[in-house]
Amino acid sequence: MPTALAAATAGAVALLGAVSLALAGRHASDDPVLLGWSWRYAVGVMLPLAALACGQALAAWRFPALAAAVADRPRRWVAIRAVAVAGAAAWAIAVPSQVAGLLAWLWTANLATLAWAVSRRSGEGLLVLASLALAASGLLAPEFAARLGSERSEGVPRWGDRRTFAFLFPLQEPLIGPGGRLRPSVRTWIARSGLDAERRVWFATNRIGLRNDEEPDTPPLPGGLTVLNLGDSFGIGFGVDQHAFLGPLVQRRLVAALRRPVRVWNAEVSDPCYGALYLQRHGAALRPDIVLFGLSGNDLLQGWLGCGAQGAIRLDADGRLRRVARPAARVRFGQWRQWTYPRDGDPSIAATAAPPRAPHPALQAVLALRSLRALRPPPGPERSDEFRGELTVSGGALVQRGPRKLLFDGFPNLGFAYREELPPAADSWAVSLPLLAAMNRTAQERGARFVLVYLPQRHAVQAQDWSVLARRWNLAASDFDLDRERNRLRAFCEEQRITWVDPSEAFRHAARARNLYLPWDGHFNEAGQALAAKVVAEALERELAQPANAP
Repeated sequence: MPTALAAATAGAVALLGAVSLALAGRHASDDPVLLGWSWRYAVGVMLPLAALACGQALAAWRFPALAAAVADRPRRWVAIRAVAVAGAAAWAIAVPSQVAGLLAWLWTANLATLAWAVSRRSGEGLLVLASLALAASGLLAPEFAARLGSERSEGVPRWGDRRTFAFLFPLQEPLIGPGGRLRPSVRTWIARSGLDAERRVWFATNRIGLRNDEEPDTPPLPGGLTVLNLGDSFGIGFGVDQHAFLGPLVQRRLVAALRRPVRVWNAEVSDPCYGALYLQRHGAALRPDIVLFGLSGNDLLQGWLGCGAQGAIRLDADGRLRRVARPAARVRFGQWRQWTYPRDGDPSIAATAAPPRAPHPALQAVLALRSLRALRPPPGPERSDEFRGELTVSGGALVQRGPRKLLFDGFPNLGFAYREELPPAADSWAVSLPLLAAMNRTAQERGARFVLVYLPQRHAVQAQDWSVLARRWNLAASDFDLDRERNRLRAFCEEQRITWVDPSEAFRHAARARNLYLPWDGHFNEAGQALAAKVVAEALERELAQPANAP
C-alpha cells in the first residue's frame, strides 16, 4: 500500500474512533470512580474502544505486514466478526447508554470491514470501506446528538407525560395503580429535565409500574429486608438514570452494611394524600419491612389538592381514605395568586437567566466528554452569568410572570418558609399532618416501620441559591425561616414517634464545595441523590438496631 494511502486510511479510521470515543464519553455511570465512569464502564467499554481505535489505525498504517500474517487464517477473522456482532449486541443491552446502540453497530461494521479488507489483502478496499464507514458515522452522529440536544422536541418522552405516567391527579377510580403513578412496563430514554434536555436518562418500570427492574412477583429474599420507597419526583429519581436515585442507592448501601439481601421497591405517589392511599390499597402486597416516605418541594400543597375540601379523596375519622361521591372541579395552583410577597422584584436579574444557546451537536459531543468536564473548575456562587441564571430559574424567575414573587407557585412555595402563616399553608398542614399519622398507623398495622424522609429544596441548603433568589425577588431574609417547614415536621414526628430522617445539614455542608441539584431545575442531581441515599441508609441501619415501635 502506498504511504499516502496508508496515512489517509489510518487517519480515517482514527477519526472514526475519535467520534465514537467522544460519543461514548457522554455516558454517565451510576457509580462513578474515574472521570464520571464506573469501573465496569471504563474497563468494559472505554478501554476496549480505545484499544480498538488504536488497533485499527495501526492496522491501516502497517497493513501489508498484518495482511500477510492473517491471510492464512480466514476462519479466525470470521470468528472475530461473529464475536464482534455478539459483543456489540450484548453491550447495547447490558450497558444502558444513550449512545450504546449506535456505537455498537458502528464498531461492528467497522471491525467487520477491516477484517474483510485485511483477509482480501486489499488496501484500496480498506480505504474505500473505511471512508464509507466514516461518512456514515458523520451522517449518523450529528443527527443522534441533535436528539440529545437542548431542542425541546415533543417526540421525546418526559417525566410526567402520558408516556411515563398512568396517573396524575385523577378524580375518578382508579385513583392510583398498584405501582403508584408511573406507567407499567416502560423502557425508554427520557429528557433529563425541561430546560436541560441535552442529556437523556434511562427510565424503566416493571409490569405494575414500580421504577424497578425486578418484577413484583419475585420470590421473597430469604433472611432479607424489603423496603418500600414512596415519594414524589425527588425520591423516585427525576432527572437521573435508573440506578442512580435514592431507592437503588439505599439498597446498595444496605446490602454492603448489613451483609444480607435487601430489596427496595420504588413507587411514585407525589404527596401524603396519594401516598397514604397507595399504602392502604397496595402497600401490603409488597410485604415491606420498612416504609420510606420522602417529603419535599410541593408535596404539602399537593396533599391539600388531593385530600382537601375540594379534593377527590377524604380521610375518615378511623384513618381510612375514600373517594368522595361527587368530587369538586379540579383545583389549580393559580387560585393562590393573591398571596404574593409585598415588594416588587428586580426583573433585570431575570434577563440574565435564559439558558445558554446550545452549540452545534457535533461540538456538544466533544464538550460533553467526561475527561473535559472533569477539568472544569467546580461552580462557585458567582461563577458566571450562566450559573446565576441556573439558580434563578430554580427559584421560578422564568416560570412566574409578574412584579412580585408568588408565595405559593407550585415550586418552590416560599409561603411555607414565610414567618407569617398564610391560609394556603395552614390548610395544607391541617390536611397533610393527619395523613402522615395515618401512614404511620397503616405501616405499623402491617408489621412495618414507617420512616419520614425530608428531602430539602435547593434554596434552603445552598446559600448561593437563596442569595440569587432573594436578589431576584427583593426578599428580606428576616421575613423567612428556611428551616420552618422541616422544624415543624420534625416536631410532629417526635410527637407521633415517627422515625425522622433529615439530610439538610449534610446537604449544606456538601454544597460548599459542589452543586447538588440539576442544572436549571430544583431536583437532586446524581451527587444530591447519592448524598441523600447515604444519610437515609445510615439512618436505617440505626433504626434496624432498635426494637420496632408498638402500634
